[in-house]
Amino acid sequence: MSSGAFVFFTIGIGMFAQEPARDLRIASTAKPLALLIGNQSYSKWPLKNPANDAQAMNQALRAAGFETDLVLNAGLRQLEQAVNRFVARIRPGDTAVFYYAGHGIQLGGENYLIPIDFERRTRRMRNTCPIPPRACRSEWNRRARD
Repeated sequence: MSSGAFVFFTIGIGMFAQEPARDLRIASTAKPLALLIGNQSYSKWPLKNPANDAQAMNQALRAAGFETDLVLNAGLRQLEQAVNRFVARIRPGDTAVFYYAGHGIQLGGENYLIPIDFERRTRRMRNTCPIPPRACRSEWNRRARD
């Protein structure tokens, strides 16, 4: 008999101790956006799977409700345009996913994405490969706050 009273008492306290229900729905203006890049057709160092990987991610993200931009075998100009177009679409509250499959390089502690038309001609590769992911993240974060 006392155990029944204890259960009732515990349940009663639990009902009063709960926080009010919260609406966890995403605001109607928020969008799930994704930029997917698959670079594999490098003239000197071709890869086998980046385009397939990017296409598979594209299908998965579309199935999850994302608006996607799929870019395959992008040269420097196309890579810059795709990133700029993507960053320009991001608004506060949006969910933004960036996916890259292809060659990359690290110089002086900074990572760079390699376009398919990249050729190392000088020691100053930074001038021919200006897509550091950190810079993209900084711009995305700035746009998310504005």
